[in-house]
Amino acid sequence: MTTPVPSAIAAIDVGSSGLRLAVASVPEPGRFEILDTLERGVEIGKETFTRGAVRRATIEETVAIVKSFMQVLKEYGIEDPERVRAVGTNAIREATNAQALLDRIYVATGVEVEPIDETEVNRLLFLAVQPALRAEPALTRSPTLVIEVGGGSTEWVFIENERVAL
Repeated sequence: MTTPVPSAIAAIDVGSSGLRLAVASVPEPGRFEILDTLERGVEIGKETFTRGAVRRATIEETVAIVKSFMQVLKEYGIEDPERVRAVGTNAIREATNAQALLDRIYVATGVEVEPIDETEVNRLLFLAVQPALRAEPALTRSPTLVIEVGGGSTEWVFIENERVAL
């Protein structure tokens, strides 16, 4: 059993090829330490991009995964929904039955999955690479292209002078 961490927060990514969970502690504002990560595969994107909708069985599989993630979060002492951010990317946005999937997850788990658009994906990508860029001085002095190849999309951010340039 995991010891509850009072400063713990979590993120859930409902992606095209699977769900990911990250649990982190926040010892002080602006700083975090990863405590745990989990990943489980599910074919939301395959179904969205080939059928246009997510099958009922896949919706239930997704719900079961989120429930298992919530059990892990409970072990870390995370039971307040304000300490969890759950997002869904293009496989969710493009599914004709996206609302049914989102509603089913919420009713079964209390987790509200927020479908995010490309702009938010790029913002999060930019924030995610900041520590690595700052750790390598040549990257902060030079224009840098960051490419994220996902299961259902490819995103890119061009960074110059520690800012998004395009």
